[in-house]
Amino acid sequence: NNFSIGVVALLGVIGSITAFSHLYQQIESRRLIEFEWLTLERHRALQRGVERGLEAVTTLHALFLTADEISVGDFHLFGDPVVARIPGIQSLAWVPRVGHRQRVAFEAMAGREAPNFEILESSLDKGKVRASERELYFPVLYESVAAGVDPNVGFDVGTLPEVREAMERAGESGHLALTGRLLLPGVEKPPRYGVLAVFPIEIARADRSTEVAGYAMGSFDIAKLAEAAMAVLEPRGVELLIQDESSPPEQRFLDVHSSRLHLGDPLREWGHPGDLQIKKEFPVADRIWSVTSAMVPEYRSGEAFAQGPWLVLVGGILLTAILSSYLYANRQSLLVRLRMETELREREEMFSQMTETVNEVFWAVPVDRSRFLYISYGFERIWRIPRQELYAHPELFFKGLHPEDRDGYEAAMRQLQKYPGPMEIDYRVVRRDGSLRWVHDSAFPVRDAYGWVYRIVGFAEDVTEKVLVEQALRESEQKLRALFNQSPDILMTVDAEGRILMLNRSLPGLSAERAAGQDSRRLFPPELWDW
Repeated sequence: NNFSIGVVALLGVIGSITAFSHLYQQIESRRLIEFEWLTLERHRALQRGVERGLEAVTTLHALFLTADEISVGDFHLFGDPVVARIPGIQSLAWVPRVGHRQRVAFEAMAGREAPNFEILESSLDKGKVRASERELYFPVLYESVAAGVDPNVGFDVGTLPEVREAMERAGESGHLALTGRLLLPGVEKPPRYGVLAVFPIEIARADRSTEVAGYAMGSFDIAKLAEAAMAVLEPRGVELLIQDESSPPEQRFLDVHSSRLHLGDPLREWGHPGDLQIKKEFPVADRIWSVTSAMVPEYRSGEAFAQGPWLVLVGGILLTAILSSYLYANRQSLLVRLRMETELREREEMFSQMTETVNEVFWAVPVDRSRFLYISYGFERIWRIPRQELYAHPELFFKGLHPEDRDGYEAAMRQLQKYPGPMEIDYRVVRRDGSLRWVHDSAFPVRDAYGWVYRIVGFAEDVTEKVLVEQALRESEQKLRALFNQSPDILMTVDAEGRILMLNRSLPGLSAERAAGQDSRRLFPPELWDW
């Protein structure tokens, strides 16, 4: 009857709406989780892209520290491929520190490689003009620039307040420093910003103190860095707001990286009510940057069953099959993830057990060896220094080396970056209590896809007992040989056939030098031969 039909219809509608509501919430929850994963993936990619750009300045810094003298040809041989290979690097430069009294001699020296070279500064009405007299100058001497970027050879970057402030911070800390945002020249609408990274090059004085001789400098286009970092990721409709949290609020904005799916203005008003946003901060040199992600209207979900709720409303009869399939797929995905996480934890535990229980020291450092990425417990057994103290003060490793072995260790580490194979090094460690240990270290370079060394790993073992045994054996052999050669008696050693192996002194008709291999019976009367 009609009542029964109405009840069935009502129950069908209620069941369909209930299933629709539940399924919609599940998919929305998965969609939010997926967005969090996409955000994390993009945050990591951007951070890696920025770190990769800064590594170019760090490597340039290491080049000036390790080389006795760098010519303009040497600089371009290093810098031009790096600038061409890594998008976002506007330029790499060597900026020496020039005093007022050194200016004339410096310009004459630089003019031999760059004709008509002179130190320049900016003028509001005349562009770049000859720099006025002041106590210090920081001119660009060598520079590798990206395509389309105007060179700045000769320009005194110390006249820019933001750059000079970063130089002072870098000089005080001895580490890489970053400016706030700088407006890129030649770009008006929309404005694009960049930053400068400076790394001081310090030299030793006669009184063993150090002073800054100049700076390794890199200029970066933030938008291009972000674009290169995101290019390897699938476009999904997530845009990023990049800010410098170390700057005042009105100067924090650096760039908005819009998704390739977004057809609107990439610099649209940020923060619409109801927008889902995820913000993360990370260090960039001596500053703190943040990246905030949000969905664009064209956001593309990876959820294959996104239209399921609407299909449930239309076809309530398929509710059980659809819901079961969804739950089964969700369960299988969870099982796969749990299995992968379990395998990962087991591998991490196995690695930890291997490195923490063996006597050898497993270690890993970045290419500049400014810190330890990892070092196993065996380090404490040999050096008698807690690992946490070494992580906080990595220079303790080098200070623990015997002074006579430090130069050899540094030379081996530099050679390791030039040759593809491993390097084995023997050195002595002086503990804090004055005791001495011998260490055999095997180091291996780790290279990226372009062949550049970005990490050094290795393992070291305590070979003190082995060295002491070898020394004792050599001393014992020397003493035994001395007794053998200086004995007043005639001593000899023979093999199983009676042939002489060694004779300590010459005999009539048989010299000690020619005795080896002779029949020892020649030294006895014939009647004693058989005996």
